[in-house]
Amino acid sequence: MAKKNKNTKDNLQKSSFSRAIIKTKKVNLYIFFIGLVFNAIFAIIANNIAISKNDGVMLVTCTVMEIIITVVLTYGIIKYYRRKIILTNEGVEYIPTFGKRKNYLYREIGFVQLDKMNDENYTIFSKEGKKIASFNNGYEGIEEAIIAFKGNGVEIKEKENGKFDNWILNTRNKIEKNREDEIKHIKRKDRLAQINKEKEMIRKLNIAMWAISIVALFLGTRIRSIVWSAELLFIWGLYIYLYPKMVVELPTKTKDGREFHYEIPYASAIIALLMLYNLPKLNYVNHSEIKFGVIYFLILFSIYMIMLKKRKIREKTGKMATVALAMLLIIVCTTDHLNNALTFTPENHETVIALEKDTSRSAKGLRRYYADVVIDGKKENASISAAIYNSLENLPETVVKCNRKSIFGCEYYKIHR
Repeated sequence: MAKKNKNTKDNLQKSSFSRAIIKTKKVNLYIFFIGLVFNAIFAIIANNIAISKNDGVMLVTCTVMEIIITVVLTYGIIKYYRRKIILTNEGVEYIPTFGKRKNYLYREIGFVQLDKMNDENYTIFSKEGKKIASFNNGYEGIEEAIIAFKGNGVEIKEKENGKFDNWILNTRNKIEKNREDEIKHIKRKDRLAQINKEKEMIRKLNIAMWAISIVALFLGTRIRSIVWSAELLFIWGLYIYLYPKMVVELPTKTKDGREFHYEIPYASAIIALLMLYNLPKLNYVNHSEIKFGVIYFLILFSIYMIMLKKRKIREKTGKMATVALAMLLIIVCTTDHLNNALTFTPENHETVIALEKDTSRSAKGLRRYYADVVIDGKKENASISAAIYNSLENLPETVVKCNRKSIFGCEYYKIHR
């Protein structure tokens, strides 16, 4: 009798199904188009800088990177419009991004393998064990497709995992459990209507910060550093103020996860981090920046811990560690610029000798400029600007060492002509 009921259920499920289409989510299309626009803007700026500096290496590097990014984003757009997996009552039709479409009857399909370790990746295999197509949680239409597969006798198998994979899965489950606890806390404090208003506010703020970041590119170095540092600290303050509703990535599995969370304006944060990292560095005396960095971290982390205690949130150690790492990243990128912006003491100049100059390029293509200068009878490797580097043509030469002290007590110097 139970078997008859099961067959009846499967038949009803199969008969009620008509068509399912698995394709890339539309949000990805917006991301690809926005990416193309920003890539074009930065391409114009970077190429103009390279041409003005007569830097052929920089021009070639930027051009190659811009071409690669454009190709990748264009491929994503083509993939959105072209690649589909269509399921009907008769079988499966696979339309690849490039190439001919292929049709399979359900009796030709062996099984669908689910890999929970890889973005819940689903792979369709034929009876002969050959891969037909794959899709993951970045696609839409998955739930309807699973119903279609099961209703037509195609088994969904979970991929077997090793010990390390199981450890990662257990960690993910703990994260999801933590998110469920966070949602319970949010529901006690906020209504969904209020959260939707905050989502709209965050969206507008993100657009405004993008615009401000781009405008800052055309301003002086000091103003740029202040703007980008302020953006980072503002985003961090916003994250703490709205905690735990603001997240880096929206939860996809947790019930009500998307409704009660919103994403941090990470695009603006990444732009600010990259730009700050690319600005000239200060030369500190007696490693005074380390003491400042420790105090800076303790202040930020104390604010975070006070917020948790005040809101009665029992946060997991792993989540606290990731927040602490984000704080360290902010501190590394903003320390120089906060000290530079908040220096009001008079400049103290002295003449020193520049012996040699050097430059280095990081793996990300960012260039640094240095000069070996004699200070108090000792040779020190000082960070300098590109303009000073280009002006040092007949070494050794005399340069000006500008000594400063910020309101935080950090002593540093810059090299001028």
